[in-house]
Amino acid sequence: MKKEFKKEVESSFSYSFETDREGLYTISVKASCKPGWRNKWWLWFKGKLEDILDLHLDDEDLRVEIDNIKFRKPKNRQGLFNSPAAFSGTKTLGKTKTVVFLIYLTKGSHTIKFIPDGSPYLESVEIKKLDNPQKFIAYLNTQAENENYYSWYTFALVDLPLKTLFIIAQAGVKEDEKDDDDLKILINGELQKNPQNRHKHSYFCGFTLKGRQETFSKTLNLPKATHYIELFADKTPVLKKVEIDFGTPSEQAQAKVVWDKTNLRRESNTTSDILAQLSQSDVVVVLEKAIKGERPKNKEGEPLFSDRWHRVYYKGMEGYIYSEALEIEGEDKETIKKLIIQKAEELSLDSSIALGLGWCESRFFPYAVSKDEAKGIFQLSPDLIADLNNKNKPFYSPVKDPFNIKESIAGGLSYFKWLCEKYKGDPQQFEKAIVAYNAGPGNVPQGRLDLSLYEIQTQKLVSCVKSYEG
Repeated sequence: MKKEFKKEVESSFSYSFETDREGLYTISVKASCKPGWRNKWWLWFKGKLEDILDLHLDDEDLRVEIDNIKFRKPKNRQGLFNSPAAFSGTKTLGKTKTVVFLIYLTKGSHTIKFIPDGSPYLESVEIKKLDNPQKFIAYLNTQAENENYYSWYTFALVDLPLKTLFIIAQAGVKEDEKDDDDLKILINGELQKNPQNRHKHSYFCGFTLKGRQETFSKTLNLPKATHYIELFADKTPVLKKVEIDFGTPSEQAQAKVVWDKTNLRRESNTTSDILAQLSQSDVVVVLEKAIKGERPKNKEGEPLFSDRWHRVYYKGMEGYIYSEALEIEGEDKETIKKLIIQKAEELSLDSSIALGLGWCESRFFPYAVSKDEAKGIFQLSPDLIADLNNKNKPFYSPVKDPFNIKESIAGGLSYFKWLCEKYKGDPQQFEKAIVAYNAGPGNVPQGRLDLSLYEIQTQKLVSCVKSYEG
């Protein structure tokens, strides 16, 4: 879908649109901004000053937010109007710039907010869904406007990995042979230098190419984050093609089906369309883990262990599979047991009790979620996670993701070790530590522990851990 605006933006406004499917989309925004006073040395100095101080001075500027996501400068700097994903008159010099956002969108309503400084000119917004979630390819064959080094294109990868980048462009020498076309590339703010030192600031240099086209190719292997690819044009180079590879299926996490049968669904619930039926041992590529959705029920109508689904890629289709139906590579039960034993030995804990606690809490299932929102192998509650992230706590063990098996094991066992130390010397040491783990230390008496006074869930946990023989 494409929306032509062709208007000056004098105040902030929002543009809403609908997507009929979840997936990876491109949102291409075209706009231009006047630079203010046009003295080239002042523009150069002003651009440097804006970069250093995160200011926007007398030029026009425009920035964009997508679903309230703000796009800042790379390397943790705070600039918004000076972000590569924004439009700055100092850098665009009144010419049209295109920012292509590559972003994952859910099905439903979305909003693009335009925030101006001055009266920038918004040309258009175009939204497209990518057919291939592993790769973006654009055949552009677009020529830059005749200007001295202006910000021409930005490709903004939003929370995506960046494996490889290919750019094909053409540059030549002007008729008087005193000037040439140039194209400069920056990746996350870092200049990609021309191998010829004399022309190092422009990877595509007309004096060396003399009208020929050249290919820029680089393997980056950057992890999932926000990444910026910027193109600055001098004179009239031609951008032929841009190809961004996010990583092939073999390089992304894979998972195998462990249920006899399961369905690939359009959304994370059991009522959405079935895209494909998979059988035990079928393999999928995991695009995103632990998305909250419906908690399915078994044949007896009892809720299952989790409300989490994985977004996956299977035979050209992208959809959702319930988490219990899959085993992600590196998260199998044998690997989890080995990690628990290693951590228990590190903490001088009885490994059989540590294993028993992990088994009884989650059956070693990394994506278990209780009705009270306790998560992961060791069922870390929101309050416990907050305590584990508190450096002042004696059992401090940072947990950013409770579904991460190493973080869950380290956090759960660090806390359990502290509880064992708390009841050290007590004849009911381990029973009290298990009860405290489940019901909270404040609910454990100083004297004799009477399990019959606790909820059935707590009684079952103590019995399960003590009888574990895995």
